[in-house]
Amino acid sequence: MNLLFLNGAYARSIVVPARIVQKNLLRLKPETNACDAALVEPLACVVQGVEDARLRAGQRVLVIGAGPIGLMFVALARHLGCEVAVVGRGKKRLETAQRLGANLVLKH
Repeated sequence: MNLLFLNGAYARSIVVPARIVQKNLLRLKPETNACDAALVEPLACVVQGVEDARLRAGQRVLVIGAGPIGLMFVALARHLGCEVAVVGRGKKRLETAQRLGANLVLKH
């Protein structure tokens, strides 16, 4: 089998071909919490987006959506020194955006 992608991420169990394991496995320390580890891939997408957008200190950024990935964008953009506005839904999510440093939060 010569898969480029492995389907079945939501399966209860799955056999992953050795060649995919060799190329894509990230070994975790035993003390790493599985919930924390689950955020590695979405955070990697956010980092890639920030790099693609070439965000720099002092820039103004609008994040549309206050879900997990949107909130990661808020945190990373603020860390870089950007001025961040967020448009989203859900009181708790918008409160989280504020705690992460969003300068402006607008409810959709």
